[in-house]
Amino acid sequence: MNHQEKLSEENLTELMEFVLLGFADKPYFQWFLFGLFLIIYIIILMSNGTIFLITKMDPALQNPMYFFLSNFSFLEICYVSATLRRMLMNHGTQRRKISLVAGATQMCFVLMFGGTECFLLAVMAYDHYVAICNPLNYPLVMNHRVCIQLVTGSWTIGIPVMIGQTYQVFSLPFCESNQINHFFCDIPPILRLACGDTFVNEMLVNIVAVVFVMVPFLLILGSYSKIISIILKLPSATSQAKAFSTCSSHLIVVVLFFGSAIITYLRPNTRYSKGTDKVLSLFYTILTPMFNPMIYCLRNKDVIMVLRKLLCESFTSLKNELNVLENNDKTRVEKTRERLSICEMAGGYRRMEHLKHEQEVNLTSVMEFFLLGFSDIPHLQMFLFGIFLFAYVIILMGNGVIILITRVDKTLQTPMYFFLSNFSFLEICYVSVTIPKMLTNLWTQKRNISLFECATQMCFFFILGGTECLLLAVMAYDRYVAICNPLHYPLVMNHRVCIQLVTGSWITGIPVQIGQTYQIFSLPFCGSNQINLFFCDMPQVFKLACGDTFVNEMLVYIVVVLFVTVPFLLILGSYSKIISTILKLPSATSRAKAFSTCSSHLMVVTLFFGSGMITYFQPKSKHSSGRDRFLSLFYTIGVPMFNPMIYTLRNKDVMVALRKLLP
Repeated sequence: MNHQEKLSEENLTELMEFVLLGFADKPYFQWFLFGLFLIIYIIILMSNGTIFLITKMDPALQNPMYFFLSNFSFLEICYVSATLRRMLMNHGTQRRKISLVAGATQMCFVLMFGGTECFLLAVMAYDHYVAICNPLNYPLVMNHRVCIQLVTGSWTIGIPVMIGQTYQVFSLPFCESNQINHFFCDIPPILRLACGDTFVNEMLVNIVAVVFVMVPFLLILGSYSKIISIILKLPSATSQAKAFSTCSSHLIVVVLFFGSAIITYLRPNTRYSKGTDKVLSLFYTILTPMFNPMIYCLRNKDVIMVLRKLLCESFTSLKNELNVLENNDKTRVEKTRERLSICEMAGGYRRMEHLKHEQEVNLTSVMEFFLLGFSDIPHLQMFLFGIFLFAYVIILMGNGVIILITRVDKTLQTPMYFFLSNFSFLEICYVSVTIPKMLTNLWTQKRNISLFECATQMCFFFILGGTECLLLAVMAYDRYVAICNPLHYPLVMNHRVCIQLVTGSWITGIPVQIGQTYQIFSLPFCGSNQINLFFCDMPQVFKLACGDTFVNEMLVYIVVVLFVTVPFLLILGSYSKIISTILKLPSATSRAKAFSTCSSHLMVVTLFFGSGMITYFQPKSKHSSGRDRFLSLFYTIGVPMFNPMIYTLRNKDVMVALRKLLP
């Protein structure tokens, strides 16, 4: 036994460098990935740099909250620079080697910045706790000296621990392979290359993780439990919404950072896969730092106002230009006035708030809405009626034919076509919620809709939209089992399982969406009752509500995460597995055949989720009534009309069944 141990020790090779494989398994996408990550890196630098700059320059942002935010933005720049610069160099040069010292240095800085981020997020949560739960003593508790001490502690407390952590990881002996299947030197892939038992090292890693991750996370949970309990005790909905708004951005950032990190490192070892690890690591090391400035800018009125003020200061010379151009070029004058209106928006913000307060005082009980639809083009009403009637007939016929042939033809009695028939029936129901009312309005020119009818339409629209998201995820899972586990496909996707999956997709969202509709229509409505759309959609109804709708919007976001984001991530996960399996197939013919079985579904997913995200996640400043109507038309009518064409024209089995059905 001692002789064998001696031999194994002699066979150890002293590694002097590692090879970061990164995304080397996708050689054709190297320059595309280089360009994509370069753009992301520039966005991170510019956006976080902008926040850092305005929090230092503007006197209105000289308070503890924005002092911590400026440090957080600088930290994000440092954090991504520890990994992204090396990854860009590897993609640009195709030289993936990294020395032992460089790998250890990278790991050390990633660990230090990661630990600093955890503590700084905890400090920011404590700042919000003091501001909301103890507002009178806030200036005394969070004075400048305390803020400096908290930030300094966050930056320095982890340095000796993380240096020791890195030393104990790289003091292990490494043998055989030196290839790290990752885009940076992370602890789990390094430990996999180590020889011998790494149990003690892993225990030390877990202890450090508890101290630098779990403790700050528990402090954040404790802070927000106190904050929420205090907010719920506030007397008015306005004060509750205002208190929530001060910490909502930070809470979203905490969920993104800790959520993605916990999924990456704390899931069971049996669930580890190289592709999944890389995707999750990309999310918390690159994508989260890219989203953070957007979250803090889009959800923070103070930051938005400072940005507008900076833009206004850069346009002060435009007034002189306007006077010069007045008699020369009317077109340029109009453009100049539009640009100056940005400044007027910033200056008129308080006036808008005052008018909003006056509206709250003069609440009126709205009993019906008016769906304006396309009333701004009166001479095209009959033409639009004909177009939408034609589209509705095509949707009914196209999806009806798919339901018929999947029921009649024996060769289509498989799980894939069972899901497709349900999907086609769902599309008929989905468009029938909006198109008949729109056709009635265009024909009769009576555009009023009662509050109850509007709520009913919105409720069914939510239920069927959520069902479509879940059913698309089920169809993606079906393709995943068929391609990645074909031998067990008949057992896994048996008839009972298919019935359960479809039933779950149809009924899961019903109670949630009923509650969602109830909380929207329980809001008071005042002033205008005109909905500038052809159906009762949530954003348009929110615009007519009185008072602050922050809490309602937060509930909407939670439902969106459950019924849109989660299915979308499941679809992405399924297709990442599918694509990795297909690329391993030996011949081009087998790869093409495998791709053909899921290409139709992939196109439908892209059309539905793509158009929906563009509609609902575009910045509020980019909203316009014409664009919103066009995008709504696309995902409510256009996509259901294209789906039967996609599934018939790109599917040989369906085409054969159609030919047999036709005389």
